[in-house]
Amino acid sequence: MKKWIALLAVVAIVGSSVVVFAQDATKDQPRKEDQRTRARETRAATAPAAATKPAPGTEAGRMDMSSMMETRAKQMEAEVAKKKAEYQVQIDQWKAILKLAEEEKAAKTADAIKKVIATKEAEMNKDIQAQEERMKQTQEQMKKRMEDMKKRQETMKEGSKPAAPAAPVAPAPKPAEKPKEK
Repeated sequence: MKKWIALLAVVAIVGSSVVVFAQDATKDQPRKEDQRTRARETRAATAPAAATKPAPGTEAGRMDMSSMMETRAKQMEAEVAKKKAEYQVQIDQWKAILKLAEEEKAAKTADAIKKVIATKEAEMNKDIQAQEERMKQTQEQMKKRMEDMKKRQETMKEGSKPAAPAAPVAPAPKPAEKPKEK
C-alpha cells in the first residue's frame, strides 16, 4: 500500500512539473499578432531604402554600378582563394600520408599516393583556371556594360535621343484587280 501511495505522489509531482514547464514554454513564444506586426514593420523599414536607389543612367547610378563591379570582383577573387585553400588542405593531407608511407617503406602505397596528389593538383589547376577565366569574362562584360551606359548617358546629355532603328518600309500596294468578264 505504501508503494502505491509513493508511486501516486511521484506521478503527481512529475505531471505538475510537466504542466508548469509547458506553460513557461508557451509564454516565451511570440504570438502570431506580434510576428505579423514585426514583419510589417520590417517591410516598411526596407521599402524607403529601395525607393532611394539611384537610377542607372545618372552619375550616382554609374558610381553604384562601379562599386557593384568592384564588389563582385572581390567576391570572385575570394572564391578563387577559398577554392585554392580547400585544395591545398586536401593535398597537404595526402602529402602527410605519403610521408608516413615512405617512412614505413611502403613503395606501392607511396606511388599510389603520389598519383592521387598529382591528380588532385591537376584538378585544382583546371578548376582554378576555369574559375579565373569566368572571372575575366564577367569583368569584361561589366566593363562593356559600363561603357555602354556612359555612351547612352552622353547621348542623353547632348539632347539627342539614341538612334532608333529605321522603321521598316511597307511594301507598295498591289494594283486593284479588275473584275473578270465572262
